[in-house]
Amino acid sequence: MAKQQAHDRAASRFFLGKRLGSHFYNLFPPDVPQTRVNLVLLLLVAGLTAAAMACTILSDPVRKTLGFHRNRLGVLLDDVEKELIMLAHKASIPLS
Repeated sequence: MAKQQAHDRAASRFFLGKRLGSHFYNLFPPDVPQTRVNLVLLLLVAGLTAAAMACTILSDPVRKTLGFHRNRLGVLLDDVEKELIMLAHKASIPLS
């Protein structure tokens, strides 16, 4: 994205016009400042983070309505119960 932005900006400022500038800068790509690359990466990370948070927040009521929370809680409780039974059984067996 930063490379394309640098290309478009340089082509629009080309002294023979944008169209010839685009062809010229396809042959001789302009230098992309590292700050521009870092800014684009920062914006992409921030955008993806915001989108992931929005999906999580918006999907939570749907998951609750469909019963996924209750099912997962039931599985967790069953697993904890099995583990506690195993630990209690092991503790009651005397070691020889």
